[in-house]
Amino acid sequence: MKKIAAIFVITALLVPSVMTINAMTANDGKNVVSTMLNNPPAKPTISGPTSGETGKSYTYTAVTTDPDGDKVFYCFNWGDGDEICTDLYNSGQEATVSHTWNSDGDYTITVKATDENGAESEPATLKVTMPLTHPKSMNTHTVLAEMGSTTWCPNCPAADERIEELYSSGNYPFYYVTLVYDANKVAQTRGGWLSDSYIPMLYLDGGYKVSDNPSMYGQEIMSTSQREVNPLSMNISAEWKGDAKIDITISITNEGSKSYFGHLRVYVTEIVSRWDNQKGEPFHYALLDYAFNKYVSIPAGETYEETTTWDGATDHNGNTYGDITPDNIMVIGGISHWMPHLEKNPWTQPKPYRFIAQYTDQTAAAIVES
Repeated sequence: MKKIAAIFVITALLVPSVMTINAMTANDGKNVVSTMLNNPPAKPTISGPTSGETGKSYTYTAVTTDPDGDKVFYCFNWGDGDEICTDLYNSGQEATVSHTWNSDGDYTITVKATDENGAESEPATLKVTMPLTHPKSMNTHTVLAEMGSTTWCPNCPAADERIEELYSSGNYPFYYVTLVYDANKVAQTRGGWLSDSYIPMLYLDGGYKVSDNPSMYGQEIMSTSQREVNPLSMNISAEWKGDAKIDITISITNEGSKSYFGHLRVYVTEIVSRWDNQKGEPFHYALLDYAFNKYVSIPAGETYEETTTWDGATDHNGNTYGDITPDNIMVIGGISHWMPHLEKNPWTQPKPYRFIAQYTDQTAAAIVES
């Protein structure tokens, strides 16, 4: 019987749970064993709002890559005792999940990625605060921002990223709507009202300010939030009724001593849009259509309230939205004083570059409850 001399070579790498073991027979060459232990995924990247309101659903994404190309799943610990794990995703593919916090407080979201062979990544964390807190020093109201854009515009993706970064930070008192002119005739009509000929273009509070410089968006939003406005409070609720129908209720209280006459616009937006920008990335909070677009009169000290059912499956100026889901819809409303103001865009050609602005006095928003 031949003697078998076995040589074992063990290489341990510094990455956790990564080791290569090679076992070879020196004499007859019949028994050769090579075992590669699994490499863990990289530490995930997590993104999403860092502050918000209790009782509302917020959406977060996580993504990682696996050095072996394995599929991975993500486990989200929300910091409030709840945890959820996703299905398997391809390496490099984003996973999206939503969560609702029911109590005020500070929470830390912890996300780990685990590949299909059981190797686990380092944890990634994101701190969030409930409820939403904006700087309150001199803010008079919540700003309404409207972003003019198209799917083919090469400069628009950078503007999209900047406005979403500001909104997700929770440090700026505004909601925003993306007007995708070439995909939606309703948005195109709104752009015509604003005489928007260049994109991207950001309109704040109905045209009180117009900004063509993404690096200035934050400063412009904060200064707009501190302007003098009519004293109104505003609330919106939205309830999913199934089959792409949403019951939307608007409530506006005139807290002033004089009657108020204003233009009410309530935008139904898709949080992660069906339309992509020039980089192939989806727009956010893209206008689908209005739930309300009308003038209202509110006596001093009284409250205006109205409910409508918005049906995504019906025709919306050439588009239908029967495939919407409640977790991907935000309803954003703005009330503007009827008084017209002649404003100008930041160019002189082509004409017209001037437009009629109606300054927004208050803005509110709601996630659809299902």
